[in-house]
Amino acid sequence: METFTKATVLHAQLVPQLCRRVAWSVLRLSSTAAAPSTTPSSELLKSHVGKVYPIPGKELKTAIPHALPKRLSAQLDTLGQAGWVFRQQSFDIIKSLFDSAEDSTAPKPRYLLYGDDGNGKTVCTYQVVHHCVKAGWLVVHVPGVLSWTHSKAELRPSAKHTGLYDQPDEACKWLKSFRTLNSKFISQMKLSEEYYWNKKEKAEPGEELVKVIEQGLLKPNLATEVVGAVLQEVSKLHKKFNVLLVVDQFNGCYNPTSFSLGRAEWAEPSQLRLVQLLEHYTSSPSVFSGPIILALSRTGMMRHNTATTEPLDLLGEKGFEHVKSYKHLLVPPFRYSEMKACLEYYVQEKWISCLTNRVSDSPSAVLKELWHVTAGNPRELEKLCAFC
Repeated sequence: METFTKATVLHAQLVPQLCRRVAWSVLRLSSTAAAPSTTPSSELLKSHVGKVYPIPGKELKTAIPHALPKRLSAQLDTLGQAGWVFRQQSFDIIKSLFDSAEDSTAPKPRYLLYGDDGNGKTVCTYQVVHHCVKAGWLVVHVPGVLSWTHSKAELRPSAKHTGLYDQPDEACKWLKSFRTLNSKFISQMKLSEEYYWNKKEKAEPGEELVKVIEQGLLKPNLATEVVGAVLQEVSKLHKKFNVLLVVDQFNGCYNPTSFSLGRAEWAEPSQLRLVQLLEHYTSSPSVFSGPIILALSRTGMMRHNTATTEPLDLLGEKGFEHVKSYKHLLVPPFRYSEMKACLEYYVQEKWISCLTNRVSDSPSAVLKELWHVTAGNPRELEKLCAFC
């Protein structure tokens, strides 16, 4: 944390001069950044780690139909594609997923990603989702639990579960994204059991899942329970398809919400039906037998502060016990070579366009200066380059 604090101070002091120098210096470096974007997921090679691979905008919007964070959507809007450094952690997860898919008897991997703010945990989840979608997996992706627990949308008492609350707008958003991401699967899926939405309405076994999702979108008051039905049906598909569950900002399931119930009383995360569903399906392999990737984040947290980004601090004792069986995977800052590859990509795509006449600047010296200013933090590097 001390290094990052110093970097933040240096950032404000050195951004102008560094931004004038970085493009020229990087252009003088040999270009080895871009790995082919068309590489099939099943043929991922270790040699791609640490390099940038671009994902076309259209392909990205299909794999990740949710709204991207601002810093990532800015890159997509400007370049028409997303270029992300392929991290070692992403490779390790993808390899273990594909290996487990080939052995039906092997236990399915479960990962918990954690690390300092801006190190790239969310991007790692995107990389995993993208490659699994390309490989033909059914992916259940929840991109931000904190957007549920701090939503400004309506909170409505559940008609089915006493003491719980539905989130019709958030449930509809998620159903739309799930339908876009998995359209080829849900067109073949039918309900395996009966579902009651409330005291009067229900869905019968054999009904097409796509029609059930449409019903939830047409009647938002049913949408939250439809999400529950979707998760229940997907949890039974592990013998038919490769299924992956990815949840970002999972600590939102245990951090305070922004929903006031009056008289200084706040809704607990466990009172939100959507959050309760996530807790249930990430609890044990007997509930959801497929692989699961969880990520922690302080971005978007409200009414709660933590001194560190360690899992115990972000999740509390209850949440930490919930993920005790998961493999905890630290996402560190960029390595020096990863930062270099990232800058080469920015120059190649003209994201950095300001050149300087100070040709005497040493590329290694400038990169070292950038390295100390950003502390290898990917988010800080993007912020710095955005000033150019």
